[in-house]
Amino acid sequence: MAEEQIEGLSYRGADKIIQQSNHLKIAPGTIHDYVSQTGAFIRKTADEERSAIFKASDYTEEGFLENIQESQQRLGIIKLKAYPLATELTKVLGMFNTKLEADWLQMPKAKRPLQPQRVSSIAFLPTLECWDGKLPLAYICVDEVMVKKQKTMRKRSRKPQHQDRRKRKLTPRDRLKQKNQAKAKLRKERQERSEFAQKCTVSYAEDRPGVSTTSITVKWDGKLQLLIAPSVKEGFKTLIAFLLHNGLINRHMVFFINGAGVLKTPIDKYFSYCNY
Repeated sequence: MAEEQIEGLSYRGADKIIQQSNHLKIAPGTIHDYVSQTGAFIRKTADEERSAIFKASDYTEEGFLENIQESQQRLGIIKLKAYPLATELTKVLGMFNTKLEADWLQMPKAKRPLQPQRVSSIAFLPTLECWDGKLPLAYICVDEVMVKKQKTMRKRSRKPQHQDRRKRKLTPRDRLKQKNQAKAKLRKERQERSEFAQKCTVSYAEDRPGVSTTSITVKWDGKLQLLIAPSVKEGFKTLIAFLLHNGLINRHMVFFINGAGVLKTPIDKYFSYCNY
């Protein structure tokens, strides 16, 4: 086809046809498009690997076991009984209060308070659990980060600068110079923020309320792994696949989270058959 089109043309005409056939017109892409495509490729690859791990371990695509009892035996998960600490800690609490009362009696009457100090209760005592010391541990930290607007820099509290009294007094000319420098610095910062906003606020222009990211850190046997997911649900599914792939699902897991219910509920939902 190319030979038939070039035949009989001048050098310039033939060169133009060759250039058109070798170079396709591509729409200009932005950094946002490139990052989105790269992120979509990584997410797709991670989802495929996660699905393969779930399929090999008889898990559903949502990260749940199809047959819990058989899978527990196959995966080596020994569900231990809860070890409530209420009875043991109540005994320790009584001994501690007895020691406080003994110390109170030994104090001189002039300096002795009217009543000895006592610890009446321990917070969350009925729900505390104890590690039996047999199963190896895996520490898991879960947090959800919500970014509503990206900023060029964080506002940090500056330490007060103590002025040296030995310095000479500023003249009106020096004060004017400092004032002009401060105004120039402020204009520069505003311009940088404006330019940064134009480049990095595509998601906000598309009426997206913010960017939610779930970060999960797993620590075991001196090793550390960070898992990132776009939501809490996807994060816990990735966490289960990671634990299965590394043979950590049968360990005693210790979760560190804040008081958010969106983080506490999935633990009971996804790890009801495990020790945690």
